[in-house]
Amino acid sequence: MTLSQMFSNDTPRSFEQRRDVVISIVEGATDLRGADRVFCGIVDQVRFAETEREFDDAFEVLEWAMSGIPLSVS
Repeated sequence: MTLSQMFSNDTPRSFEQRRDVVISIVEGATDLRGADRVFCGIVDQVRFAETEREFDDAFEVLEWAMSGIPLSVS
């Protein structure tokens, strides 16, 4: 899923605001304190993406990691 697919085309939010909303959801849905360093590093790649393309690439890896790494759900 890409960032543009997560939000409607008429959203007034900037890239940074949309990125931060997604990170907030990920952090709220997972226990990052219990996650391994590799997963936390992937989340950081999403968090610090500077462009939508970087975000999309990092989020693709995050989706893959979330499907394969057992995480605690808050």
